[in-house]
Amino acid sequence: MTHPLSYSLLIPTIKNSIKTTDDPLLLWKIDEVFTSKVKGIGKARNELAARATGDVLVYADDDIMIQTDAWIYVENLPPRAVLMVQGRNHPISRFMAVHRDTFEEIGGFDEYLTRNAEDYDFYMTALRKGIQVIEMPSYCITHIPHEKRLKTRDHLESAYTRVKHRTITLRFFVQKNPVIAITRLLGVVYYSLNGYTP
Repeated sequence: MTHPLSYSLLIPTIKNSIKTTDDPLLLWKIDEVFTSKVKGIGKARNELAARATGDVLVYADDDIMIQTDAWIYVENLPPRAVLMVQGRNHPISRFMAVHRDTFEEIGGFDEYLTRNAEDYDFYMTALRKGIQVIEMPSYCITHIPHEKRLKTRDHLESAYTRVKHRTITLRFFVQKNPVIAITRLLGVVYYSLNGYTP
C-alpha cells in the first residue's frame, strides 16, 4: 500500500497574496505553505525546495489566482514530469509542479538567474534529460496584471540561457528596441567566449 502524496506550496517572495491560499477547497491537498526572503529567483526557488517536506513541490508566483482546474492537473502529475503553464513562446513557471525526485534529477534552478529566464532554463534542462513537460492551459491561472520593466540584467540572463542550451535564433535578436537587441547580442558573445554551456 502506497502512502498518499504530500504537497508543498512554495511562493518565492515574502508576499503571500495568492487569492486561493486561504480557500480550503483549493488547498485540499496542500500540507504546507512557504514563502522566501532570499534574493534572486533561482536561489529563492531552490531554498524553498530545501525547506519543503512535501513529495510534490508546487510553485506559485504571488500575483496569480489559482483556478480549481489547476489542482486537477497537479493531482494527476506523473512522477517523472514537470507541470508548467502555457506561455507565449515556451512553458512558464508562474504556476508549476514537480515531484521532488524529478526536481533533484533536473538539478533545481540555475542560481545565476536572479530575475529572468529561470522557467525557460528549467524547461530546457528537463527536456534535455528526457523528462516530460506537461503544459497546463493558461486559463487555469489568472495573472493579476502589473507593470514589470525589463532591465539590462533580464536580457543578459536570457542570453545566458540561450547560450547554455544552444537555442540561439535570429528571432531572439529581432526587437523593436535596438538597445535590447544589442544587449542580447553582447550577452551571447560574452557567454559564448566564456564557455557557459551545460
